[in-house]
Amino acid sequence: MDGSGCADTGRPGALDRPVFQAYVVRSSATPKVYIGITGGSLARRWSQHVSNAINRPVKTALYKAILKYGMAMIIN
Repeated sequence: MDGSGCADTGRPGALDRPVFQAYVVRSSATPKVYIGITGGSLARRWSQHVSNAINRPVKTALYKAILKYGMAMIIN
């Protein structure tokens, strides 16, 4: 991957396609799960979620859970 989110398929004439990975965030304190996708690393996305939970005025269900349960949230 070249940092653009696209992977070279290695096939002549093939179009480069974005590479994404799905992830699940689980709370060990509740049965709730949060599902997302990212074109980057899971560590970077988790860091963004935590930063957004702290700094953004609009709180999604995931951001509220991060603030409430903290590191009891598990991403996989």
